[in-house]
Amino acid sequence: MLGLRGNAAKIRRYALRRLRALSPDPLTGGMLGGDSRDFCMKSNSNDPNSLSARARAKRFKVFVDLLHKSGLKNAHVLDIGGTLPYWRIHAEYLPAGLVSTIDVVNLPPTSDSTERVNGVNLQAYGGNALDKSSLRSAHYDLVYSNSVIEHVGGLRAQLAMARNTMSTGRFYFVQTPCRSFPIEPHFYFPFFAQLPLDIRTWLHNRFTLGFMGRRTDWLEARMWCEETRLLSLSELKAIFPGGEVHKERLLGLTKSHMITNLGGEAVI
Repeated sequence: MLGLRGNAAKIRRYALRRLRALSPDPLTGGMLGGDSRDFCMKSNSNDPNSLSARARAKRFKVFVDLLHKSGLKNAHVLDIGGTLPYWRIHAEYLPAGLVSTIDVVNLPPTSDSTERVNGVNLQAYGGNALDKSSLRSAHYDLVYSNSVIEHVGGLRAQLAMARNTMSTGRFYFVQTPCRSFPIEPHFYFPFFAQLPLDIRTWLHNRFTLGFMGRRTDWLEARMWCEETRLLSLSELKAIFPGGEVHKERLLGLTKSHMITNLGGEAVI
């Protein structure tokens, strides 16, 4: 037990050194303010020139290219965990006639809302990826999900979402961050996903990390760390058997994985 505590103390000291060393970070734009408990990356997805927005644009192009090859026309799409602001931007890049309607489903209390962008009907309502009965249609031409499956809980919950995705849609396209990428994309901390849960909880409880912020309540910090679970490539392939993996790269490293049954090959 003493050995474990000694190792934990060493990791905490390492974490503090990394927090101070990353002020600012030229790759991610991380800023460590005057208070050493603040560490977050300035990456605004609503800014078309931001790193995250440019990455999403490249990723979306892969999706559109694969959708073209599928032969789908006037497709009815389900976006699990999506938002209307996302589609207000990205629907502009959908060629005419490819998609007719997108059901944008997120956890309640998401309110019902409809709008039309670039000839595509957007319909938002509250639902749950783990509960098929919450969906308003049992069958879609395509189920789409972008950076959601890592937030639904443990591996059992992720498997449930994968099964619901495959049984609800004729086709699917699911993106999730790569577990082995050096910078964890939610907490913006080096190799955060590889750290023991106790250390991740300690960091989240004491520092403002990325857009996940800081949880001053220890139990809240632990639950958020438990429920933000990046999948390994082996796990992703196992829960989507037969799916084809496409890799999104940054500086030669795999930043995220996209798994789909639309067919085709792509590395971005």
